[in-house]
Amino acid sequence: MSTELQSFDEVLERSVSLIHGELIERSRIVDALLDLRNTTSASSLVEVIDAALRTLPGRTTVRSSWWQGILDELNLAAELELNPS
Repeated sequence: MSTELQSFDEVLERSVSLIHGELIERSRIVDALLDLRNTTSASSLVEVIDAALRTLPGRTTVRSSWWQGILDELNLAAELELNPS
């Protein structure tokens, strides 16, 4: 695993810890997405992150289920980045 993807995975794991109930502060999700974006140059990951930033719902809070869906997409994109078949 490259150092870049390892760093991305570490930030991704920390991002999962934001889920503690039904709602998450929107600003915490924005911060997590920007942290993730700063740890990678992989276009597939950047695309998912940028799309999430553009479509981020809510004014002050976001449903945990939305955040979990984004994290699932990022996990899949990271796996595909590691194993491009």
